[in-house]
Amino acid sequence: MQALIVDGVINRSVNLALQCIWPYSSESENSRKCLAIVKLLPKEWFPAQNPTAFRSLCSLFTAMAREYGESNRSLSCELKKFVNEIGQ
Repeated sequence: MQALIVDGVINRSVNLALQCIWPYSSESENSRKCLAIVKLLPKEWFPAQNPTAFRSLCSLFTAMAREYGESNRSLSCELKKFVNEIGQ
């Protein structure tokens, strides 16, 4: 059950994150929500080997951190920190 919850949240988070980096979107609110939801999951729930969706989410967060760069430095730092904490 835990694996299903983790996989479901991660897959939904990827969709939300993709909406955030859409060319005409300057809002970072969805990115923050996405990150907050994933952070709520207990680390022990994550599988020992990261599922494909989880690796995709990390890659996407890394790309978003680069995209936000100087325009939203605090969010960029949050995204980088999260990716570093969970490893790739």
